[in-house]
Parts: sequence; structure tokens; C-alpha cells
Amino acid sequence: MSTLTFKPITLQDRDILTPYFEKTNWRDCNSSFASLYLWSEQYPASYTIVNDMAVVCYPHPTIYSYYLPIGDGSGGRQREVLEVMLRHAKSQGTPLRLHLTSEVLDSVRDTLPHLENIQWKRELADYIYPSDKLRTLSGKKLHSKKNHLNRFLAENEWRFEEITTSNKTECLSMLEIWQKENRYGDERDIGLENESQTVRRSLERLEDLRLSGGLIRLLSGERSGQVIAFSVGEPITGDTFVTHFEKAFGQINGAYTIINQKMAEHFAKDLAYINREDDAGDEGLRKAKLSYQPEFLLEKGALQVTELL
Repeated sequence: MSTLTFKPITLQDRDILTPYFEKTNWRDCNSSFASLYLWSEQYPASYTIVNDMAVVCYPHPTIYSYYLPIGDGSGGRQREVLEVMLRHAKSQGTPLRLHLTSEVLDSVRDTLPHLENIQWKRELADYIYPSDKLRTLSGKKLHSKKNHLNRFLAENEWRFEEITTSNKTECLSMLEIWQKENRYGDERDIGLENESQTVRRSLERLEDLRLSGGLIRLLSGERSGQVIAFSVGEPITGDTFVTHFEKAFGQINGAYTIINQKMAEHFAKDLAYINREDDAGDEGLRKAKLSYQPEFLLEKGALQVTELL
């Protein structure tokens, strides 16, 4: 087989692809069906099945980009699928461009040459935190976060709720307000709209995608009864929960801190890690993510492959 036929990813493919992701045990925030589907309007992804592994690619006019084969690659299966992918790329007149992360390097050292040439991109690196630290905010390095939390608790009456069909419309309404309040007034608003559109999809398809969501509702003050923060994520491996989206009204001191802490407490209490995704190269977001003291960064990059070892 020298050519492959790819199918665009749709919601109906969830039950087909999810079992393959479950076999990889990757902590990469993109290693879930929900992530691929939610961003498919901005980054169209297609897939095919080869030798009982899923091959996901991003079409491009000059070169296709691929994930490492997804699924159980034991017994030489990963190499066999990579050989098929490489033949397919050559038939298209392009090198095989693979998306790789620092957590998969050991599994490909005997297969892929020139790993030293991987083009790592700092803005794509995922921030991985010990879940117990985000739950308790213990230790000197998180003292300021604990102070933010304590101030929120002292100044407000509030309630944490799981997001359901009965309250998701309130999160959608809050998102509209949040987006208006965070506009830049320049070309960056295109990225803001793209992200907000994806967050909307996550709320609208929450049940279909088996996502977990939580919100903070104030029960006191001028905003009593209103949703002032929400977050959406999912378990991505047996030990890691990924926070796909988190929104809060920044003018409410501690709003981001409380939703972060309650999501960790509610959905990741039995898991070792929480992946809070990348910073997209935004300096403010990078500073905020670093302030929570990640245990490590999951690096991401790309490698162009013309042959296998």
C-alpha cells in the first residue's frame, strides 16, 4: 500500500477513535478525540486506520503533518505503520512530517533517525502539574495563590456546580461577556474569536464528547446568582486530567484560583497530574502558568523523516 485514504474527523468518529487514544497513554493535551474534534474547524484533521492503529494527519497544500501512529504499537506494529506512512508521503512527493512530544522519544529511538533535529516549539509545550498541589496550594511557592483563594473565600458566598444541560446556557452567556471584556481591538481578536468558538463547541457538545465541566456561582453581592467562572476538561490517561478551557472574570479577585482548585478537587482527586495545556506564546499566559509551579513541561515539536532506521 503506497497511498492512504483519509476521512475528515466528525463527531460520529468518537467511538472509533477513542479506543486507540486509550491505548497510547499519552499526556499530550491533543491526545484525545475531543481535542481533535473541538479544534477541527480551525485545524481540520483527517484519519485512517492502518494495521489496527489510527493515523491522524493535517492536510496542507505542500506537506502533510502526521501524529505518531495512535494505538498499541507493540510487536513492531508502530514501525510497520510508519513504513506505510512514509511510503504514502513519498507517493505525494513530500517528506513525512511527524508531530512528536518529549514523552514518546524513548519509544521511537530505534525507529526514527536524527531525533536531535526535532524542531521543538516552546509555545506548544504543555504545563504538567501535580494534582495534589493544585488541590491544596500548599508550600511556599504557592503562597500567593493560597492568599488569592483565601481572599475569595472571605469576600464571597459561592457554590461549585458540575456543568449540566440545566446550567450550560449560563456558561455560554458568561463566555459572551468574557469575550467582550477581553477584546484587544486589533488582529488578535481573530484568535480570541476562534478560541471562544471552540469553547462554545465544548459546552454545546459536553455530553457527546464525555467532557467534565464545573462552574463557580456567586451567592452574594451584586453578581449574586451569576456564573463567574467555568472550566472544561477530561481524564486523558490513567493518571492525568487535562484542562482544555478555563474562563473567569479577572476583575473578581481569586475567580481563576477558585475554579482551578475546585476542578482539581472535584475531577482529579484520584489522578497524579493535571495538564493545563500550552501558553500559545502569550507572555501573560506564560507567566500565569509558570506561577502555578509546573512539575515539568511536555515539549512538542516536529521532525521531517525521509527514512527509518
